[in-house]
Amino acid sequence: METRISFWHRVLNLISPQACVICGCRLGISEEVLCTACNLALPRTGFAQHPYDNEMARRFYARLPIERAAALFFYEAGSEASRIIHALKYFHHPEIGQVMGRMAAEEMMPCRFFDGIDVH
Repeated sequence: METRISFWHRVLNLISPQACVICGCRLGISEEVLCTACNLALPRTGFAQHPYDNEMARRFYARLPIERAAALFFYEAGSEASRIIHALKYFHHPEIGQVMGRMAAEEMMPCRFFDGIDVH
């Protein structure tokens, strides 16, 4: 997916640079919310590859009527990954949720995780 970066986006980034939610380093012009190094270091679950039988799905089966479950990365309180959720919830940054949602969708689509899902 090609992203066009506007002149005004570049000017705004020069005046008020965006920082990685995890490490605080300045984001590159094509990065959103996370720097590449932190993104690559996130502990991915791989649950989308086995959506019917994974740790998350097993925890929900007895509690909620679900067919499949997945998470993009493992969460542990106090971890680097928890900073993403913390910034989203407590520092009022809805754009983090939007970016992470797109990231999850992009990573789960090749596994066909969303095939047949119908939202009512």
